[in-house]
Amino acid sequence: MKIFLAYILKRSFMLTMAVLFFFLLLDSVFSIISELEDVTEAYTFIEILKYILSSAPSRSIEFIEGACLLGFMLSLMFAQKEGNLNVLRSSGISPLKITTINALAPLLLSVILLFLNEMYFLDLKNNAYIDKSNLKSNQATTNEVIWYEDNNNFLSFEEKVNDILFNTTIINVDESGLNYILKANQLSINEKNEVFISDSSRINYIYGSNLDTNFSIKLPSLIKISYKDIQNLTLVELVEYKNLERITANKKDDLFFSHISKNLYEKFFMPFSILALCIFFGSFVYGSLRNSTSSYIIVTSVAGAFVYNLIQDFTMSYSISYNLVQIYGVLLPGFIIFIAGIVRLNKT
Repeated sequence: MKIFLAYILKRSFMLTMAVLFFFLLLDSVFSIISELEDVTEAYTFIEILKYILSSAPSRSIEFIEGACLLGFMLSLMFAQKEGNLNVLRSSGISPLKITTINALAPLLLSVILLFLNEMYFLDLKNNAYIDKSNLKSNQATTNEVIWYEDNNNFLSFEEKVNDILFNTTIINVDESGLNYILKANQLSINEKNEVFISDSSRINYIYGSNLDTNFSIKLPSLIKISYKDIQNLTLVELVEYKNLERITANKKDDLFFSHISKNLYEKFFMPFSILALCIFFGSFVYGSLRNSTSSYIIVTSVAGAFVYNLIQDFTMSYSISYNLVQIYGVLLPGFIIFIAGIVRLNKT
């Protein structure tokens, strides 16, 4: 029986990897088509390919739940058609145990990818984005603009990646009036949370020209970023932002910290969500999906993961809107289908 279980486990892992690669390939094709609209003399097709390939490993996390569920379901379906499930059940192994063991493969793959994303993939993606931003620095953008004030200086930026601020504007005023306005493609942040001009900064004066190149602007402990950029933070960075919530205790930042909590809990509990999806939908292989075709299994799995994400987003949004604990919004959908799946498998 160990041979059957090992075979099913290995095939589940390989099928999940194949599905994830296929999803990522499709996404990369559409991303290339989208990026082609921004081609310039500097940002060429080769640079687009470099950016897409460098960001692809991190982007794979966006499809991990659907890929894990589909790979898992295909593995169970093939085992069912080959008669392996009947052999395992006739040997006394329960459907719950078979399903759980089969779910270990996609669960392991998700943990590995999440770990690699935290350690390497996100940095690779962010560095690729920095290179892309430098090549497209002269293009107008429509991202959210964030302003900070320090003494007589006003600083705005559109995006923050690691310790670099992009598309920045600095306005300096004093009692006599406006001194200068300048734009820079990027500014750096040191360990003291001070913004300064780096060697990569390209300065363009809009008004005046009295900037001291040794100037620095002190930023607050909480450097708010756009909600879109929150998705590019690692778990460690999300935890650091979460800890700042106790320090700042500012009501106007509640929505920002709610989105921080949402992304933190979604990333941290993603393996549990994958396990819950596998247990729930795996229970149907022994019943209504027993004799289903491959195409039906594929549609059911993709649709199931999509609906689950919609429900999870709804419960999270509800928690944010009514100032509830966000962790319940993440765990509740997964907990419900996990229990439902176990009940169904025990009745099989």
